[in-house]
Amino acid sequence: MKDSLKTLMRAGHHEEALERILRMSADMSVDDLQYAATALQKLPAAVVEARVPLNKRLAVLGGATTQFIVPLIRLFALRRGVRLDIYESDFGLYEQEVWSDSATLHAFKPDVILFHLCKTFAFFLHLL
Repeated sequence: MKDSLKTLMRAGHHEEALERILRMSADMSVDDLQYAATALQKLPAAVVEARVPLNKRLAVLGGATTQFIVPLIRLFALRRGVRLDIYESDFGLYEQEVWSDSATLHAFKPDVILFHLCKTFAFFLHLL
């Protein structure tokens, strides 16, 4: 899957590449899914907009790193017929975004906010 998608992207066959991306499924290898998510970000916006007209705004506020899951969220939302504009908070700053009444977050005007929190580190500190 990855190789055929790579070939389509290199040849500039964006519509075919998008079609292949839209057929990705959660039971595929992580490597294939990550490549598809990365390829999706490289497609011209007009190609994606023409195929998937519904657009929503998602803010991802994280207490842990979100840079690896955001492309996958975008990929699986697109497979379900939703294009996402995504605002991503800086690493570990979700509380500041909320409590400081972030002007940047307000200006983004998200339809949905996803809090990606991780308690592993706090649990580890508690064990010490």
